[in-house]
Amino acid sequence: NMNRIVRNYTDRVLGWGYQFTDHVLDVVNNKLAKCKPITNIYDAALVVVCKQALYPFNGFWFSIGYCLFFFIPAIIFCVKLAKHYRRMDYESDFDQGWDAEMVEMAPTSAPPVYGDKKVWANQKLFEPQSQKYNLN
Repeated sequence: NMNRIVRNYTDRVLGWGYQFTDHVLDVVNNKLAKCKPITNIYDAALVVVCKQALYPFNGFWFSIGYCLFFFIPAIIFCVKLAKHYRRMDYESDFDQGWDAEMVEMAPTSAPPVYGDKKVWANQKLFEPQSQKYNLN
């Protein structure tokens, strides 16, 4: 008698487990797919919003952070340099210009002008036609 009661009880408890797994399989196979178009719409909206709208903003914020990472130390460095440049004394040659120390390499006369062209490098290219072909 006791074996029969134990067997009935174990069958009832295991039956609840089998009944639950059968119910879950039935819901997954038959009733869950009814909302598949809604999940497709949700997935498409997620792709449009996240991948096509928010990912470019991530690149934008990364570039701003990258600039700040380098610009803030550069600004500090520039302010420190400006303090030194304000204290710097000018050299006596500084205000005279860059040509004050140049050594004259060519005669001071202007280069010859043939027509509207100046002769600088290769004079054969700019000779007047009368000299080039000995027309005179």
